[in-house]
This record gives sequence, structure tokens and C-alpha cells, in this order.
Amino acid sequence: MTSITLETTNLTKKFGKFTAVDDVNMRINSGETRALIGPNGAGKTTFQNLISGDLPVTEGSITFDGKDITSLSSYKRARVGMIRKYQENHIYESETVLQNMRIASRGRNSIPELMSARDKSDIQDQTIELLEIANLRTEQDTTATNLSHGEQQWLEIIMCVIADPTLLILDEPTSGMSVGETNDTVQLIDKIKESTDLSLLVVEHDMEFIKKVSNNITVLHRGSVIAEGNIKQVENNERVRKVYLEGG
Repeated sequence: MTSITLETTNLTKKFGKFTAVDDVNMRINSGETRALIGPNGAGKTTFQNLISGDLPVTEGSITFDGKDITSLSSYKRARVGMIRKYQENHIYESETVLQNMRIASRGRNSIPELMSARDKSDIQDQTIELLEIANLRTEQDTTATNLSHGEQQWLEIIMCVIADPTLLILDEPTSGMSVGETNDTVQLIDKIKESTDLSLLVVEHDMEFIKKVSNNITVLHRGSVIAEGNIKQVENNERVRKVYLEGG
């Protein structure tokens, strides 16, 4: 039986009389890559802020790995395995690539000094593996500020992975990237999926990118879910075509 990583039930967020997220029910299964799409103003960012703990819920509930986390802080959600990569970079620009990875790996244990030699060796091995799949092994001694935009994004993605999340939320991971960098990001995500069992929530508006990374799509419009399904079902949905794919 497939286990459920994240489930929102009747999730709602109101700002005064304005409803930004309206009665959203979403389920992400273990190991699933779920895409969340929608036009500007659809409620994607607010929804992410709710599930990651950056905003309080007005109504509804959030369950993570079978536990109600609706009232947990964003810090505590990260501690139990929900990691979010924001659209803006959150890397240590004055540190090297390798130092960034070492800092991120400390999130796996509240007291790193008490980790066993085997655990430390496993983290070192995974760090090397992640640097290789992100094409950053040769840049491990490079200061992060000297990386290209795409490389900085990839670094932060693998920093999130080394923290050993159960669910990784990627907020517009290809924003500002060239076509080539976007294609490399697809390959990176594919390799991460092959080498880990984590669940992914990818929030994007680039439909061509979404087609390559997920076949499970949820579409938001004005805070509500208007469609769910695979690529073909979403592309053929009349309401989706009107409000999103055709800009209506």
C-alpha cells in the first residue's frame, strides 16, 4: 500500500475578505513527483507558504507522514523532513561549494558531533555523488558567488537533498535560466529521483519543463484546484486551456 507523504484537507487562507487559497485538497504519495501549476495570482505561493509553515492556516489541516503539522512552525517542519527551496537563492555566497554542502548536511542531525563515523562517511559519499550529478564536482572549491545563476540553483537543490528530506518543495527552480540550464535541471531532478526515495512538489509555470519532470499535475486558479491528472488530461481540460495554457 502506497503511503501518503503530504495531505491537505480543505486548506484555506484568507486575508480579510480575500480568499487566496480556497478549500484545497491535495495528496502527495511517497516517492511521487507532483507538479503545481497555475497563472500568476493563482495562489501557488500562498499554498506553499501554508504547507511550509510560513503562513498560518485560516481553515483546514495539513498532514505530513501521518502526523498533523498544521500548527507546527516552519523550523519544526524542516526538522521533520519538509524542505523548501525558495525561488530566491539561499546559499552561502562567501563559502565554497563544498563548504555549502557541509553546512547543509548538518541539518540531518541536531548534534552533528554525536554522529557516528559511518554516518559521516555516508554523508561524505552522498555529497560527492550529488556534486557529480549536479556537474559541480570540479567546482567544489569555487566560492559560491562565482558560480553561474544555474549553478547556484543546482547547488541549492543538492543542499536541500543532502539535508535528507522526506518532501522537497521546489519553487520555480528554472526561473531566470537559459534553455540549456533548464534542460540540465531536468536531468538533475531525474537523477535525484533515481538515487533517492523522496517526494517532490515542483511549483512552476513553465509547462514544457513540467512535462519532463512530472506526470501528476495539480492546477490552481484563483486559489482553487480546477484540475488534476496527467499531462494529457490537463492539456485537454477546457477550463485549464482557458485560464492557463491559453492565458484566458
